[in-house]
Amino acid sequence: MKKLLLIIGTLLPFLSFSQDGLLDQTFGTNGIALAEGNYAAKGVSIQTDGKIVTAGSKSDANGTDFCIVRLNSDGKLDNTFGTDGVVVVDFSTKTDNALDMAIQADGKMIVVGSAIISNHTDIALIRLNTNGSLDNTFGTNGKVTTNIQGTSNDVASKVVIQADGKIVIIGSGGTDMFNANVVARYNTDGSLDNTFDTDGKLLGVSFAPVSLNTLSDIKILADGKFIISGYSSNQPAIGKLNADGSFDVAFNTTGKLVISETIFGGNVCLVAVQADGKVLMSYGSGTTSELKLLRLQTDGSLDTDFGTAGKASINIGANNDYAMAIKTLSNGKIIVSGSTYVNSSATDFFIARLNSNGSLDNTFGTNGFATTSVTTADGDRAEAMAVQSNGKIIVAGNKCTGSCNYVVLRYNNTSGGGTNTPSINEAVKASIFPNPANLETTIKLSEQAHEMKVIITDKLGKEMIRRESVNTSEMNITLGELTKGIYMVQVIADGVVSTQKLLIH
Repeated sequence: MKKLLLIIGTLLPFLSFSQDGLLDQTFGTNGIALAEGNYAAKGVSIQTDGKIVTAGSKSDANGTDFCIVRLNSDGKLDNTFGTDGVVVVDFSTKTDNALDMAIQADGKMIVVGSAIISNHTDIALIRLNTNGSLDNTFGTNGKVTTNIQGTSNDVASKVVIQADGKIVIIGSGGTDMFNANVVARYNTDGSLDNTFDTDGKLLGVSFAPVSLNTLSDIKILADGKFIISGYSSNQPAIGKLNADGSFDVAFNTTGKLVISETIFGGNVCLVAVQADGKVLMSYGSGTTSELKLLRLQTDGSLDTDFGTAGKASINIGANNDYAMAIKTLSNGKIIVSGSTYVNSSATDFFIARLNSNGSLDNTFGTNGFATTSVTTADGDRAEAMAVQSNGKIIVAGNKCTGSCNYVVLRYNNTSGGGTNTPSINEAVKASIFPNPANLETTIKLSEQAHEMKVIITDKLGKEMIRRESVNTSEMNITLGELTKGIYMVQVIADGVVSTQKLLIH
């Protein structure tokens, strides 16, 4: 009995440290990675090797520049990236601000935001190689700027990457005060894609006529269409676009929906897509401190199985709560992160986990949520979130005491599973042709997968080739780097794994 009690007593600290919703003590210092040097974070992505990349801005006496930071999986700076883990990119001698990022299937990084060019602000994009150097095959020396209309202030606030590698951004642009927003699509070389709304730019997206419309989020669906969200006259709004930029009228008959509630200032309207295609939406309340969530069927109608008549709410504290990211997990649970006001001026990080029916998951943190205070001064501000393949949750943001410096936190999430992807039929088949092959081969799925990963190993199990793509059923792989022999090909399509032999002659 004493021995058993000793074992239990030894394990308890480890069990408590690994509880869902607690900071992961194996990351950074007590679960938090901090930076000094005026590096602010706005976006975050996770590489396939588990390394964490944040994008934001670095400020100095000359203004601000794009700043990208890469951390090893333990939260330490990755010294193989840029200079001691940091890359700074300057468009001009004035103000350059990075607001979001995404990682391509080949590991290259797209970072978007704005840059002052001459006397106006333009949309700005860069593409980095995996070592942090600018990719000179993109735009001009790795940089792209887009002027929407004359001297308007143009900004890219979110970016997503299609399965074919094309890049889609949302943001603000144009001179129409009621519809100063833009959706734009770029080819893989950084040029505007003229198959999208004829010139690559969809201007003045309107959720309702003669209303102030603002875009705040975008997601790509498995069929290549887009879900966009934002505001219309301070009311949360959502729309569905076809691949060419037109509204999909199969969604709520018009392709758009405005929710008859008021958003308080500063909150953003966010979207996430479940495995079954249903859409989650989060936004702030104009009358209470609560965060609101709703779930829509694929046709745009409210899903009455969620919350109360399709709507649910989260109340972290007595003051206003601001969500900055929402994601769904492979088991149907929902993660929301953001900032909560602890008094009239100071904020803390918060993270919450909900069950698939919209109720708070009481096995996470305390009663379904957790708060973290990094600084007691001006505030802690969450900006972005990502979920690792092992389910652990990365929240990136800033601690602000006059100036802001990036903060990356990692929370335990052992029962939540990894990030959610629309599932394919478990009977999905992966075929390889030609096989035997010489210079290249093609992996083809029996149906489209949201995420497809192919890993080729030699007979000793050494990884030789790794390729990833999204929203696809087919992947072409060049084999020129491999010698003659037998290799094993592992295909992972939305969690469904198949392994086959490949002969190279």
